Amino acid sequence: MAIEGNWITAEEERTIRNMQSNILQEVIKDLERQESKGLKKYGTTLDSQFTESQMIQHAYEEALDTVMYLKKLINIRHGK
Repeated sequence: MAIEGNWITAEEERTIRNMQSNILQEVIKDLERQESKGLKKYGTTLDSQFTESQMIQHAYEEALDTVMYLKKLINIRHGK
């Protein structure tokens, strides 16, 4: 792991992770899991050859999915 361009040891990384909030640690795990899922599905990471247009389209579609989930939750809260 690198912090500000400097590599740190595994022990230093553990110390830093122990100082992070639980929420941040969960988000980091989610990000790692999501990248692994994408690697399995697409055979590559975002570091690959995706064009700007492809990334914009994909992000837009993901945002639409998020809106759908949020609307569903709002409806549940309002008894719909």
